[in-house]
Amino acid sequence: MENSFNLSTISNEYNMLMTSLHISVSKHLLNDDFQVIWANRFFYDKTGYTKEEYDQNFHGSVRLYFSSAPEEYQAIEKAVKDALTANQRGYDAVCKMPRKDGSSIWIRFIGTFTNESIDGVPVIYVVYTDVNDLVNARTKVEKEHSKSQNMLRKELQTMECLKRIYGCMDMAEYMDDILYIIGTFLEAERAYMFEINDTKMDCIYEWCRADIVPQMDYCQRMDIKLLEPWYEEFCQGKSIVIPNADALKEENTYTFEVLHKQGIHSMVLSPIVMHDQLTGFIGADNSNVELLMNTSMMETLSYFIGISIEKSELNDKLIYHSFYDELTGAFNRNKYLQDIEKLCQSDSFTSLGVVYMDINGLKDINDHMGHKFGDQILIEGAEMLKKAFPAGDIYRLGGDEFVVLINGIGQSTLEDQVVNLKHYILLSTNCKGAVGSIWTDKVTDIDSKISEADELMYKDKMDFYRKNPTSNRYRFHNDTILQFSDKSKLEEEIAEGRFEVYLQPKVDFNRHIIGGEALIRYHDHQGKLIMPNDFINYLENARGIHYIDFFVFETVCKLLEKWKKENLLLKPVSVNFSRYTLRIPEYIEMLNAIWERYDVDKSLLEIEIIENDENYDNDFLISIIDKIKKAGFAISIDDFGSRYSNMALFINADLNTLKVDKRLMDDIDHNKRSQMLISSLVQICHSLHMRLIAEGVENEKQFSILQELGCDGVQGFLISRPVQIEQYENLFLK
Repeated sequence: MENSFNLSTISNEYNMLMTSLHISVSKHLLNDDFQVIWANRFFYDKTGYTKEEYDQNFHGSVRLYFSSAPEEYQAIEKAVKDALTANQRGYDAVCKMPRKDGSSIWIRFIGTFTNESIDGVPVIYVVYTDVNDLVNARTKVEKEHSKSQNMLRKELQTMECLKRIYGCMDMAEYMDDILYIIGTFLEAERAYMFEINDTKMDCIYEWCRADIVPQMDYCQRMDIKLLEPWYEEFCQGKSIVIPNADALKEENTYTFEVLHKQGIHSMVLSPIVMHDQLTGFIGADNSNVELLMNTSMMETLSYFIGISIEKSELNDKLIYHSFYDELTGAFNRNKYLQDIEKLCQSDSFTSLGVVYMDINGLKDINDHMGHKFGDQILIEGAEMLKKAFPAGDIYRLGGDEFVVLINGIGQSTLEDQVVNLKHYILLSTNCKGAVGSIWTDKVTDIDSKISEADELMYKDKMDFYRKNPTSNRYRFHNDTILQFSDKSKLEEEIAEGRFEVYLQPKVDFNRHIIGGEALIRYHDHQGKLIMPNDFINYLENARGIHYIDFFVFETVCKLLEKWKKENLLLKPVSVNFSRYTLRIPEYIEMLNAIWERYDVDKSLLEIEIIENDENYDNDFLISIIDKIKKAGFAISIDDFGSRYSNMALFINADLNTLKVDKRLMDDIDHNKRSQMLISSLVQICHSLHMRLIAEGVENEKQFSILQELGCDGVQGFLISRPVQIEQYENLFLK
C-alpha cells in the first residue's frame, strides 16, 4: 500500500512537471495496442484532437490511431522490441505522426520503461518532441547534397575557365577550351559565342559534340531580330533559359523557325555586356535540362569574358599610347628610343636617313591663337612628314619637335624627299618648320649622325629667326643671342659674367624669410639687361639651356657656402631646371658633382620643376622627382594651376613644396572659386607634409586672404622684386 502511494505520488509529480514545462508526455501500457492510460494536454495538441475526441475515436489505442500510417507504427513497435531485447532502459524513435487535419508531423518518441505495472502489464512513459523542422531541414540538406556535388563540379569547372581567361591576353587562345568545358558540363550538343555588330550577329567560336554537325558557317550575319523576345532582359545582363523551344512556336514564329531548322530543342544564353552595351553572348544547345536551369556558370563566364575583352582593348590602348603620339598619330619618344636601340644592334643595317623638323613659332601661335590652333599646326606638320617620307618612321619627340628615320634609303633619294618637305613647308600658310637632315651607311655613326641632323635643324631655325626679327618669342634675337647656339660662345658669355643670378625671397605671414628663388638675367654687349623670357626658349631650342641651369645651381651652392662661413641666416634656395636639362641621362650625377665641391647641406638646395609643361609625360616627371629626392635634394613644383593640374603628383611623388601659379592670385580677392581651390590645396599639401607657397602676391588684400586660407608662405612684388645677391643679403639675411 505504501509502495503504491509512493508510485502514484511520483507519477502525479512527474505529470505536473512535464505539463509545467510544456512538454508532451503520455503513459502507456506496454501491450499490442500501446494503450494510452494518461496524457497531458500537449500530447493531444500534437495529434490535433481533444482528449474526448481521441478516446471516442481510438479508445486509447495507439495502433488504431496510426491506422492511416501503419508503417510508422511498425517503426515504433520495432524500436520498443529492439530496446527490450537489448535490455535497455528505454527506446528512441523518430517517425511521422498523423494529425486530425490529415497532415503529419515528424515526432521524436523517447520512451522510458518503468517497474510500474497495471494488472500485470508493464507501464511505459513517452516524451514527444516536435522535430518536424529538423527532419525537413535534414531532408532538404540531403536533397541539396546531390545538388552541391553538381555545384562543386560547376565551380571547379568555372574556376578552370577563369584560369584560362586570365592566363591569356588573346581570346583565341582560350575560347575553344571554355566552350568545351561549358558543353561537356551542361551535357550539351553545342556551345558557342556570338559577336553583335549593329543589327547583325556572327558566331565567332563554336564547340560541338563529336556526333553533331557544326553550325558556325550557317550562323553568320544573322538578324538580331532572333533575340527580340529577350532583348531587353539581355541588355540588363540577364541570362535566358529555354527548356522547350516548341513553346516559342505560337508567339515567336521567326525565332522558333530558326531554332527548329538547326535542331535546337532547348538552349541557354548569357549576354556579354560592355560599357552598358550588348556586344555578344555565349550559349549552349540541347543540354541536360536540370543542369540547364542553373545559369550561374554561364553568367559568371560571360561576365569575365566581357572583362577580358575590355582588358584586351585597354591593353591595346596602353600599347598604342606607349608608342604613339595621340595628337598626330606619329610614334612618340618611347618608340623612338626603342627603335634607335634596335637599329644600333641590327645585323642587317645598310643605311639610314635622319630628318629633324621643328615647328617655328609654335609658342607664339599657342599664346595668340590658342592651343587648339597650335595642335592643328602640329597635325599638319606630321602629315607633311608622312607625305614627304612615305617609307619613313615619323616620331614626335615632344612639343614642336619631330624626327624621321628612314632605314635603307639611298642618299640621293633622301635629298630629294627633304627638298619635297621644304616645298610643302613653303606652300603652307601656317606650318613653318626648320629642317635638318643627314645620311649614313655606318651603324656605328647613328648617334653622332642624329646629333648632327639636330644641329643642322637648329641652324636652319636660327636663320628663320634672323629673317623674322619681329617674332614675339625671340624679339631680342640680335646676333649676340643667336650665337648662343654655339656652345663654346655660350660658355664664354657665362665665364665673362654676362649671366647674373638674381634672388627673390619667399616669406611666411610674419614676413620672416623662409627661402629664396634663384633667377637668371643676361647683360648684352650694349649693357642692356635682358629678361629670361627673351632668351630661355631660344637656349632650350638650341640645346644650350643646361649650361645656364648648372651655372645657376653652382652659383647658389657657392652662395650657401659663403653665407654659412659668414654666419648669415641660412634658408633654402630653389633653382629652376628646364625640361631639356632634366632629360639629360647623367643629370643627377652632374648635380652631385657640383654639390660635392661645396660645403652645403642638400636640404638647402631645392630643385624647382615647372608642372605645367606639356612636354613632360607623367611617368617621366614622377621618375625624375623620385631620383632627385633619393639624391637628397628638396623638390618643388612651380606654376601649379596655370594650365595643367596633375593631381597624380600628389599621390605618387614625394614633394617638399607646391608653388601656386600667379594667375590664381590675379582675382583671388573676389573669386570665391580660386579661394576654395587654394583652401583645398592647402589641406591636401598639409596632409602630405608639403608646404604651399603662393606666387605673384602683389597687394595686402591678397596677402591677408592667403593667410586666412592657411598658406605657408608667399612670393611676389609685395615682398620684393628679384634683386641682386648683395641686396638680397643686406635685406633678408643680416
